Amino acid sequence: MRNIRRWNWKAIGIVAGLALAAYVIVGVYRAGLNEQALPSALQPMHLQSGTVINHKLTLKDWTFEYDDASVSADGNVATITGVHDGIYYRKGKPYLKLDAASMTLNRSTLDFTARGRVHVQRIGTTNESFDTDSVVWTNATKLLVLDHPAYFRTNGQTLTVLHVTLDTKADELKIGQITGSVDMKQ
Repeated sequence: MRNIRRWNWKAIGIVAGLALAAYVIVGVYRAGLNEQALPSALQPMHLQSGTVINHKLTLKDWTFEYDDASVSADGNVATITGVHDGIYYRKGKPYLKLDAASMTLNRSTLDFTARGRVHVQRIGTTNESFDTDSVVWTNATKLLVLDHPAYFRTNGQTLTVLHVTLDTKADELKIGQITGSVDMKQ
């Protein structure tokens, strides 16, 4: 009689399944060996001219709190949304307050453009503020330019202005064409 070998396919399947499971487990383990842990929310991220920690951006002259931020692939441009309590410091003292729906920041020049609902308030003045939809900050010249129509508010009165330039170095405010009237009695 012929000796026919019978294979125990059930045992072979179990051994193959265990070998495959071991292969997958070792692969997953090895894949995680070179990963670096993400920084915690309280650990600061240092920029060329500032730091970011816990949704607060601190630069030489500005600090901003924000809701969300992302950086371009080359690391040059940051897009920041929900900007609030932005403070500009002139000679070490708070000078301007800025809130904006979004901001695009050039990380190397520290210039930025704020868009959406933008509110700018001069600190220490008689309640002077501007509401507009676009503000451009040029860091090298320390100029804040409101290049779209804005509402200038002072002492409970409102003017519509077409263009505003605030030179923070010279502490000069230049207002373009004006619509409306304001009582300047103090």
